[in-house]
Amino acid sequence: VSVSAGKFINIKMSCAVGIKDKPIYISLRDDYVGILLTITSRHFVFHDLDNRRAWLVDGVSALLYLLRAFIKYY
Repeated sequence: VSVSAGKFINIKMSCAVGIKDKPIYISLRDDYVGILLTITSRHFVFHDLDNRRAWLVDGVSALLYLLRAFIKYY
């Protein structure tokens, strides 16, 4: 945690994955139904850096949003 003072007070915090924190791996198979079933039990956080907001969404909604964004911009 870092705190700096001036005209405004800034507080910064950084996090890192430690040894005790095990990353979650999703095994991707060629079975699309299996992938969708795996994603339904996961949740994702989307951050909007401009408006400083975040949303917790379920896995299928996150997948659909990312697919829509991919199609729109590519």
